Amino acid sequence: MIKITSLGMLISSVAISCQNQPDLPQEEVMISVVIPDTVKANIAEAGFDTTSRLFKEADRYVVEGDILLSEEELKRLVSAKSDAVTRSAGDELYTTLVSGLPRELKVYVNAKFNKEYTKATEAAVWRYNALDLALRFTIVADSSLADIQIEPSPDYYADWEIYGTAGLPSNGGDPYPKIQLNTANYDTVGLNVLTTAIAHKIGHCIGLRHAISYYSQNDCHSVSTTSKSTHIPNTPTD
Repeated sequence: MIKITSLGMLISSVAISCQNQPDLPQEEVMISVVIPDTVKANIAEAGFDTTSRLFKEADRYVVEGDILLSEEELKRLVSAKSDAVTRSAGDELYTTLVSGLPRELKVYVNAKFNKEYTKATEAAVWRYNALDLALRFTIVADSSLADIQIEPSPDYYADWEIYGTAGLPSNGGDPYPKIQLNTANYDTVGLNVLTTAIAHKIGHCIGLRHAISYYSQNDCHSVSTTSKSTHIPNTPTD
């Protein structure tokens, strides 16, 4: 039986390089790195890293490089933390997961992408379905039928080296409905890397967080070797 300790154990992380903040005209800047201290406190209290890869995009925050959360969602996660956390050997497991299992989730790939994105999504879906989980994934051609839509990201993602974003499930247990991918980055990668990236984002949509949530400030946002991952009960691990 296969066990899943976390999103990081299911799929490999995609490395994030660093660069100086882009110098763009004010009207074109849709991303900000100015985050209020109260919001940072809520991000930390909800169990996320606040030391790097933290941005504000419109009315949401990009946390740990690729997870989109609104202030309302952050407050909900913080207020529900005492009920939603399982403690084991000092680790914390946050259980904001898709509910209503067993369940089938339909995934749509925007036709603006090249064909490699559809191939990669098919492969990512196969990876999940091969685990024989209570969640099954299918790909649909009609966006109106989809539970999760994979869309091209805004152009400014490339300027800020945001490779893509997704979010966590709703309070009612439905998957986050949108994955955004930066084509400036992913158009040039191989099929396996693209598959892993899509599988990673699908993981967020169904409630999986990063296995390693601490990013070192001393080595250009590389991930440290200190893991906060904890096994999710009733899932395989290996």
